[in-house]
Amino acid sequence: MSTFNTEQLLENFVNDLDRRFNEEKDKNTFYTGFDALDEALWNLQGGDLVLFQGAAASGKTALAVNLLHNFSMQGASTLFVSNGDKNEEIMLKIMALNSEIDIDRLRAGRIKEEDWPKLNKAVKTFSDNWKVTIHPGKTTSLKALQELALSLELDHTFSINEDTESSVNLIVIDDLHLNKKYSTQITKSLKALKELAMTLNIPILAFSSNSKTFQKEIIEQNTYIREYHYESVLDFVDFGIKIHDFNPLPSLNSSHDKALELVITKNKRGKNAKVNLSFHSGFMKFKSLNLI
Repeated sequence: MSTFNTEQLLENFVNDLDRRFNEEKDKNTFYTGFDALDEALWNLQGGDLVLFQGAAASGKTALAVNLLHNFSMQGASTLFVSNGDKNEEIMLKIMALNSEIDIDRLRAGRIKEEDWPKLNKAVKTFSDNWKVTIHPGKTTSLKALQELALSLELDHTFSINEDTESSVNLIVIDDLHLNKKYSTQITKSLKALKELAMTLNIPILAFSSNSKTFQKEIIEQNTYIREYHYESVLDFVDFGIKIHDFNPLPSLNSSHDKALELVITKNKRGKNAKVNLSFHSGFMKFKSLNLI
């Protein structure tokens, strides 16, 4: 492990700050595509570990796909670790998002004549911009994380020498399993993920379904009422975000529309916050929601 004296640390800090100031965009800084979320997080940076939690069918995978789209449009190369949906279902969500054709009609193959230009444009957008590698897996266990590290040409301890560069800019993990019974394993997995994020100097975003225990938790004034097993989960997470439904606005007239809020319960860069989004379940599309 490298050691630094205070002069070296100060020099590194000033050089890094100067580079960030003079470069138009830092290569290790990314935007979620949702202004309020970017403002709350101060954008995603290398080494960040973000944990999203939501109930079943709350839109976690759809949000992950939206983030993949937004990252791709920035030119990022992303590794998507998919533990839930099959590749075909992920592609359906990608095409629904890009074409704004209802996902059920795409799934059934009921394409109208006027849909083809939209679909062709979506395919071109996908071909030109998407740099996403899908890594399938049944669960995200510690062993699976070690296999993931090996796929990125790292060894099982997640060590990497200073001259090695990662082949990806971000990692997005869908369906990271959290369960009270396996709290020790969870802690080890999140610690390994955080270590991997810092080693590669890239952000890692993980999505997790709420266990029954977590679903019983309530949020008061943006602060978790934490149980003992959850403290260790947050230790290695830079940002903890819960996905919640809230009463839809009158302007959301479509049966496909619902209003969601992302409750940021841990934020290493600032105060907790709520970010409001609308979600169109037909198009699998999220947008920032103006409550005014």
